[in-house]
Amino acid sequence: MTSTAILPLIGALLVIAGLVYSAFQAIWVGRFNREKRSFGMRGFGLKANWPGLALIAVGAILLLAPSASAPG
Repeated sequence: MTSTAILPLIGALLVIAGLVYSAFQAIWVGRFNREKRSFGMRGFGLKANWPGLALIAVGAILLLAPSASAPG
């Protein structure tokens, strides 16, 4: 496998990992913070999800890197 084929694969894995991290963060924070039994958006803030968003951003950059360096 060439290096141009490995970068998008790693990027796709990072995007999926970021989505899974953000989903689990929202589920677990929402599940354990039921003080009033209200359905708030507590687990969906930027403060709670910045690692997942960073993984998604790095994965997107790696997905686009081979097309940016392609000749022509």
